[in-house]
Amino acid sequence: MDPPKTNLAWSRDLGLPFRLLSDLGPKGKVGRLYGVYDEAWGLERRATFIIDRDRIIRFVEVDGLALDIQPVLTALDRLAKAAR
Repeated sequence: MDPPKTNLAWSRDLGLPFRLLSDLGPKGKVGRLYGVYDEAWGLERRATFIIDRDRIIRFVEVDGLALDIQPVLTALDRLAKAAR
């Protein structure tokens, strides 16, 4: 739910080759659809989704550490091998 400007700066700093979602309008809309919006706190839980070109969710990590990218890299590697 960070603003686009914040997400852009963060992704550039980390050299991420993908976009980050800013779920601001209406607040939490996508988070609710994906089941990661916490109504009690009015915030989204930290979550990573790998969605393929056919819009199929291939990997989900909820409440992972922001800088621990190993689970995501492992999932990407597994998916790339399966696609060969």
